[in-house]
Amino acid sequence: MKIWKRRLIALFVTASVGCLVACGDDDEANNQNQNQNQNQNQNQNQTTNQESPTDEEMDACGDMQADIAADGAPEDPEWEPGDIAFEADYDLLFSDFSFDAGSPGSALNPIIGNYFDQTEEHPIIVLVELEDLDADEGDVMVRGGAGLHADEPGGGEYVWDDELEVPESAEGNIDADGWFDARLPLLNFVATVETESETYKTVIPIRDLDLDAQLRAEEDGSDPHIVEGQLTGVVWYHDAKEVEIVLFEGQDPIPLVNALDTDDINCDHNGDGYGDAWLMQATFDAEQTVIVE
Repeated sequence: MKIWKRRLIALFVTASVGCLVACGDDDEANNQNQNQNQNQNQNQNQTTNQESPTDEEMDACGDMQADIAADGAPEDPEWEPGDIAFEADYDLLFSDFSFDAGSPGSALNPIIGNYFDQTEEHPIIVLVELEDLDADEGDVMVRGGAGLHADEPGGGEYVWDDELEVPESAEGNIDADGWFDARLPLLNFVATVETESETYKTVIPIRDLDLDAQLRAEEDGSDPHIVEGQLTGVVWYHDAKEVEIVLFEGQDPIPLVNALDTDDINCDHNGDGYGDAWLMQATFDAEQTVIVE
């Protein structure tokens, strides 16, 4: 039995101003409207306060990401790309992933590392699709997200996870040496743990994901792969409240906020100046695969 442990919450503030019949004077109507507006503002403030679990002032997540992006991914002095005739489309699969030292989530690295064996029934599967790649023009379309085995484990073919919305492509930039970057609005990172009686599937929404990596290949464009690509993305506190995760067999589900630790919240996403999100940095490797549409 597959149990979903993700429940996204929608926060609404509903404002309604009823039509006033001609049974009172204009001053009374204006007072009623003012009271309704005051109630609406109070509700909005309460919503904002609920989204900010800390009273510590923090920089905006987007500003912090911009600073990180300006540094770029580190270059490998031992890799000389040469003149590569890149193909227009590539399908890639994460072969390794870890949060950077000091990043929120880094304490999960020993556990995450155990789930990339693609011969298992439910490994961590993160797919990246590059389309319409034109290094001369500097353009590439990028999409990434969770996948499933297309057939038996280890078969080498994958499909997008049909229990999630298929990710949309985002415009990216690429140069003649294969350096490319793109921002994905959302990447669902899925971890699945099987027990004797149940399968727990946890979907972790990573938002505003900046991908910065070098696509390596042979001169004819074959054997595409990525070594130590960089990821920077945000997990919102109100998302993490609604996600439960099982880290290992035999453990009861725990809220994701406990696994990430609210003490590690390090940026402000809702613009009120207070910390309410985890800005995460990670490193990944990727290899060629086949994505079956």
